[in-house]
Amino acid sequence: MSEIEVNTNVSLRILGDDVDPEAITLEMGMSPDQFHRKGDVHGTRSPVVRKHGYWTITSSKHIAASDDTNDHIQWLVAAVAPKLDRLATYKGRGWRVDIWIGIHTSVGHGGPTLRPDVLAQLAALGLDVNLDLYPDA
Repeated sequence: MSEIEVNTNVSLRILGDDVDPEAITLEMGMSPDQFHRKGDVHGTRSPVVRKHGYWTITSSKHIAASDDTNDHIQWLVAAVAPKLDRLATYKGRGWRVDIWIGIHTSVGHGGPTLRPDVLAQLAALGLDVNLDLYPDA
């Protein structure tokens, strides 16, 4: 039986009509891995106008590739936990502030095991978690 390969990305996402990526970068004290403003145009062949502003940091851009989803969650928790007051301010503005977990598996079933201590750390952030699964089979 072959072993299941799992690749993970864990992101903090901030989305909203009036999101100002430069201001968020200054306020959060960290650079985003991706950002855009509402109205920005993306693509050249079939241009798409962005419907909202967006700012994100993603674990796989900052830590070594790992098949342990727990490592990625813990990296994000450590980066985000000191900023919870700031994130609450953003939520108060009506912006969507959440955690996105993307998991790619080498087969159509199976996936990571999340440790109870890591789940408790994630829950302590008080943010919604969006789980996106990509079976590569």
